[in-house]
Amino acid sequence: MAMDYKYTGIFVEIDGCYTAFAAELPGAITQGRTLEEAEVNLKDAVEEILNANRRLAERELAEAGISDKKITRKEMTIAT
Repeated sequence: MAMDYKYTGIFVEIDGCYTAFAAELPGAITQGRTLEEAEVNLKDAVEEILNANRRLAERELAEAGISDKKITRKEMTIAT
């Protein structure tokens, strides 16, 4: 299920390296020796958090005994 998400990457240069985080997604924080490396690392961090949250939601539904017959899944986008 591929989706396009938009988020704001914040990059802070400190002593020649970059710390990066996603403004809209707490916990998505990383670093890189270059701005380009920090961008790639941030993209990976955001993808991992979204995938982990998706798996967690599915597990919680299963543990609650909610069957697939009662679940509607719909890809959604946010336009800003």
